[in-house]
Amino acid sequence: FNVCTNTQLTDFATGLPEPCSAQRIRPNGEVLVACQSEVVRLSPAGAVIQTYPASTYGVPAFFGLALAPDNTTFWVAAYSATGSKLITRINIATGAQVTQFSAASQVGGLAVYGEPNAALRVNVYVTNDLSNNVWEYETATGPLSPFATIGADKGTVDVAVSPDHKSLYATNEFANTVSQYEIEPGGKLRSLGPVSAGVEPNGIAVAKIGGTSYVYVANEGGTSHEYTISEYEIEPSGTLRALEPPISDGTFPQPIWVAVSENKYAYVSHEGSATVTEYEIIQTGASTGKLKPLPTSSIDTGTDADGQEIAVTRNGQYAYVPTQAGHIWQYEILHTAGRERSEEHTSE
Repeated sequence: FNVCTNTQLTDFATGLPEPCSAQRIRPNGEVLVACQSEVVRLSPAGAVIQTYPASTYGVPAFFGLALAPDNTTFWVAAYSATGSKLITRINIATGAQVTQFSAASQVGGLAVYGEPNAALRVNVYVTNDLSNNVWEYETATGPLSPFATIGADKGTVDVAVSPDHKSLYATNEFANTVSQYEIEPGGKLRSLGPVSAGVEPNGIAVAKIGGTSYVYVANEGGTSHEYTISEYEIEPSGTLRALEPPISDGTFPQPIWVAVSENKYAYVSHEGSATVTEYEIIQTGASTGKLKPLPTSSIDTGTDADGQEIAVTRNGQYAYVPTQAGHIWQYEILHTAGRERSEEHTSE
């Protein structure tokens, strides 16, 4: 059910052994459903993965269900109308009974303190420029649990997720490409293949304008000194469509990282110079999503060259650039024009 539009969606799963009562959504997107004759384990897409028949555990019928905090077992209570008071803990992967006891009276609903749920699940994606892949992790409690890796092109550097959380993009410095992935239910990545970028792509950022999202990639330029920003529109399929031609980042060497503020402005830091270049993201017309240099399109970061990854605060008020000299340059974003105003630096 879509709570935002107040509309019913297509059925998630059909053909379950009704009647069914309790259900729980696991952090990985799977769903456990307690039906009278069995508990059914469903995939994030609604397909039956596994069943746990009540008869296997000596229970007349199931009713209440809850996940254990370890996220590897679940508890299920007998249907009270049968007169049974049994509560059973079952291993999700193997179906083995972990423990079972009889309650003092007949049981209705069931709850477990510390029970995990889908809202707590976080997926984390990490690029590895030596092994040329993206590592995939999940967590519901803080510590990361690796669950997959997926290949990319050579020299995978930076990564960004689309605003709808359905796509992921990774820059590949030594292949001059951007790897494209679909984020499947549960967080696993599916490759959509690479798309061409400029010379030595590094930093990547995403903006959303209306119902369309855009991707920006800072191209370091290599020995050819082609200092550009590649611009893309995210199509409904999740693949990137290049907005040609890429915009030149001027004569400032080695644009390396890009950040977006309030979906209206983009800022590019440079590893080879003490500057940040500033752009407006065009909001309307045929050029929507393209970058336009602000009237005074660069700001000095002081005597420090080798600017690194630029970051903008969530409220769009400040930006920060660390340098290899051991400083962090601080900026205030002047919202009247999107321009940055340099502040004094601090030591790292």
